[in-house]
Amino acid sequence: MNCNSCNNQLEHYLTGKLDEDIRLQIEEHLAICKDCIESLNLLKIVESVISEEKNMESNPFLSTRVMSVIEQIEQTDKDSGISAIFGKLLKRALITFTLAASLILGIASGSLIRPVDYSEQIPEEIAYLNDSYIESLEFFAE
Repeated sequence: MNCNSCNNQLEHYLTGKLDEDIRLQIEEHLAICKDCIESLNLLKIVESVISEEKNMESNPFLSTRVMSVIEQIEQTDKDSGISAIFGKLLKRALITFTLAASLILGIASGSLIRPVDYSEQIPEEIAYLNDSYIESLEFFAE
């Protein structure tokens, strides 16, 4: 047996889920290979740490502390119910006021600007010219 196949089977070897002949081959290989023994020892350490973590008991006061924090949050939510409603109304009023102020400012600034008088740039004859009487529509139909 080579080191790769031995390392692949080490976890099954530790749990005892191997056939007898494969188990004997792994034991023979472990007797001569120091690297695989180190891998086996490392795997044993990892499994012991995991099992210790699984068996740890939680702090009995943890749930009490969590519940007290939840109750405090719920109490502040109940106390701030009126202030939350007032805050929403105040926010809506501020948005409305801002929009109204922007509209008024836009109208005021628009009326302060003097409109451009294009009549000085275009001759009066051209401004009153009506092109529809110059050419008849029958001319374009042909």
